[in-house]
This record gives sequence, structure tokens and C-alpha cells, in this order.
Amino acid sequence: MNSEDDFDTSDGPGKDEAIAETRRWVERAVIGLNLCPFAKAVYVKQQVRFVFSDATTPEQLIEQLGEELLLLRDTPAEQIDTTLLVHPYVLRDFLDYNDL
Repeated sequence: MNSEDDFDTSDGPGKDEAIAETRRWVERAVIGLNLCPFAKAVYVKQQVRFVFSDATTPEQLIEQLGEELLLLRDTPAEQIDTTLLVHPYVLRDFLDYNDL
């Protein structure tokens, strides 16, 4: 595969598809398999924020992550308890993700 800078975003899912796939994963794996015992309560109360990132570099993703952390800090947990930052165009390899 080309470097992250050369990634063609048309090769990946769009926003709606990526968010829908992530919601299915949360429902089936995280909640369905009880991987996180706290996930169901905040999910059914719609306190999980799903954010699509069109970042194509780790630097762009880190910047967006910082913005989301500030939003979480400044928003009551009753409104947003958890954010899932969906980033289909960067850190596609788990080892790269893990290194960040």
C-alpha cells in the first residue's frame, strides 16, 4: 500500500457507512459479547458520540482527537459519556495504531 499521505479516500467507506458499521460492531461485539460491561447503559441512553474523521495522516487524527477530548471534558456526561472516533483512512494497520 502507498504511504498514508498518498491514501485515496475514495477507496474507503463514506461517513454514513463507516458510522453504521461502527454502530453494528458496538451492538454485536462490544455490547453483544459483553466486552465492556458499561457500554450498553450509555449506548441505550444515546450518550455515545460517533465522530467520523476524514484524516489521512496521524497528525490530522491527533488534532481531531484533541478536539474531541476537549468536547468530552466540557460536556456533561449525561449528554456525551463516550466518543468513538471512526478513522477509516489513517492507521489502518493495528501495529501502526498501537504505536501511536
